[in-house]
Amino acid sequence: MADKNKPAGNTGSAVRSLQFRLLMLILVTVLPLNALVIALSGWRLSSVVSEQRALKENEFALTMSALSEGIVYITEELDRFVLEYQRELTTAEEEDAIRDLQMVSRLQEVLARTSLRGNVSLTDRRNGNCYILFSEGLYDAAQTERIRIAVEGTDSVTTHGWVLRLIGGRYYYLRNYQFNNDTVSFRIDIQDFCSRMLIPALTEEAVYFSDGRDLLEITPEGSGRRLLSKEMLSLREKDSFLWQDRETGASMRLHSELKVPGMQNYMVIAFLAIVSLVLFLSGSLWVFLYLTVLRPLRKLQDAMHEIEKGRMDFRITDERRRETTEFIYVFESFNRMADEVEASHEKDMKMVQAELDNLRLQVNPHMLLNSFNTIFSLAQSKNTALIQDFSLYLVDYFRYVLRETADLVPLEKEMAFVESYTGIQKIRFPNRFTSVTNITEEAKKALVPPLLIENFVENAMKYALVPGKTIEVLVNARVENDRLLVSVIDTGKGFREEVLESIRAGEAYIDQTGHRHIGIWNCRRRMEAFYGDSAVMNITSAEGSGTQIFLDLPLVNATEQEAVS
Repeated sequence: MADKNKPAGNTGSAVRSLQFRLLMLILVTVLPLNALVIALSGWRLSSVVSEQRALKENEFALTMSALSEGIVYITEELDRFVLEYQRELTTAEEEDAIRDLQMVSRLQEVLARTSLRGNVSLTDRRNGNCYILFSEGLYDAAQTERIRIAVEGTDSVTTHGWVLRLIGGRYYYLRNYQFNNDTVSFRIDIQDFCSRMLIPALTEEAVYFSDGRDLLEITPEGSGRRLLSKEMLSLREKDSFLWQDRETGASMRLHSELKVPGMQNYMVIAFLAIVSLVLFLSGSLWVFLYLTVLRPLRKLQDAMHEIEKGRMDFRITDERRRETTEFIYVFESFNRMADEVEASHEKDMKMVQAELDNLRLQVNPHMLLNSFNTIFSLAQSKNTALIQDFSLYLVDYFRYVLRETADLVPLEKEMAFVESYTGIQKIRFPNRFTSVTNITEEAKKALVPPLLIENFVENAMKYALVPGKTIEVLVNARVENDRLLVSVIDTGKGFREEVLESIRAGEAYIDQTGHRHIGIWNCRRRMEAFYGDSAVMNITSAEGSGTQIFLDLPLVNATEQEAVS
């Protein structure tokens, strides 16, 4: 009889296979479509696009030459200005407001002869008076006053030539020339330049201007925004046009998106036909891949998530309805493996429960006999108060050990049991140890396997005691990033190196007498059974320096208890 779990080898199964369907799809659609797109686009549009790019690049360079030529003109005219007003700028001692106004008017004429707009100012360093003139019609009265106040209230000295600055809500490409008596400033409104000469003539997107140090983004609406260092633009060369001025270090980047005008009608029709065909075939390809590959994979992924959540009885059903033979085989294999995982999980949980029951059986008579001896000793000394406290601790202790059958219990309940245990031990061994607990409110509601924390505390009190010394046992628990973090720390004598190696290797330590110590080993097995690989235990210790146990557990609350267990 043929194996029903394997794909059938007949012709119908071969036609339904995923490999055959994808191969036919590529042969029928993708390869001819790519060939058609490459042929038509490369043949009819490549030359047009190249020409348009060259034209746009030339137009961009020509537009930006207005900026570089304006800066050169300002520099040359400034030399003439200095020769004309050399005495006033350098050696004149008397202050002449009329002469200062004449000088700043002369500077405005220089700026007005360029295609650039902005403002110029002259600051008399002897008395602090600032004279500023604006390009005609550039700003309204409110903007003018705001810029004037900003200029008068800032130190206008710069040491890096032409630089980018924000003044009165506007970004300027400015240069200051400082003389003995006066400081001359030219401020080119770079936002106005980009909005007026680049946008929208050459682009409908943002442009980026840099003075070699800072980077400014000018939006199509004309607003400016200085970018942070982590936002610095990194456009590929083929995606943008770049203009650079070697003299000043300035640069401008412009997106290279092209609009091809004058295309003949038949090229437009052909292009639209290609786009329509691509969209149709792409949509068909997507639907096919979704139904044939993506949906079955999603079904498999969802089934794995259900198993991870603890739903061991979850199985994939209706897998033969529309799936390929490959996915039918995968789904059936998943269901078989899920059966095996469920059986293995049930076996592990039974073993863990048996070990826990065995631990309870070991604890009960041993603890009971020790308790009777302690009560007898207290009775001989007629210490009725301690007998009462000891009896209450003992009742709480055995109530928890004998009656608590849940797989997981709130940490708050486990810590109450730990307090009962430590209370018993403090009466049995007075002044031998102290205990401190620090449990956050959120951690108290987290669920843990019963006797887990108590086992570590018990180990500390049984094996860490040092004759003649009082040790301290500290238990801390908190929740962090959906993880329960628990630490049990003692200041006792610590583990020997060979013992610590066995514990870290996940082995039960066997001492020289042949006695097998399984406390920590048993805790590790129970953690693996309940949490799988998501639980972490770290132990550090050294002889004479105490022991530190750190547990990093998944955070499980009451609503998740059934799924985890």
